[in-house]
Amino acid sequence: MRPTICFAVATIFCYATSIASSYARLGESSEEIKKRFGAPIKEQKIEATNLELKTYTNNDLVIDIFFANNKSLSEQYLRIVPGIEKTIRPFPKSLHKAILEANAQGSEWKLVSNASSNPKRYVRIDQKAIASLKLEKDQVIEVRISSQAFAKQFQNLKKP
Repeated sequence: MRPTICFAVATIFCYATSIASSYARLGESSEEIKKRFGAPIKEQKIEATNLELKTYTNNDLVIDIFFANNKSLSEQYLRIVPGIEKTIRPFPKSLHKAILEANAQGSEWKLVSNASSNPKRYVRIDQKAIASLKLEKDQVIEVRISSQAFAKQFQNLKKP
């Protein structure tokens, strides 16, 4: 093989193998996520709950993670333009697919919304997690993944 082809193949392989370890996973502890992303840039205790919200960055991603009892229950991923505040970039298909795959945890995701809905909603076949992909101009701009435990806790917060 020519050197440029070898380099391209090696680059793609390195990128693909790094994708799997670059995303938080539901159920991970804050220590495991800190090892993955470093210290959070912001932390907030949610009053009247056992929830804590921590914000992390990883390259051009901003990741908000809700924790309860030191376990990740919900994650939101936004892709930003570094240095330009509040500028959201679309996700390449490989990126949002990798986030979903990292959170499949031996199961699979099933689309449960219709093809034209926004956000696109998925449920994990084992019924332990849900995901939504928010679209803008047919491109994913936000990925949210939540455990069923978080969804139930969130519903209880909304009840009078």
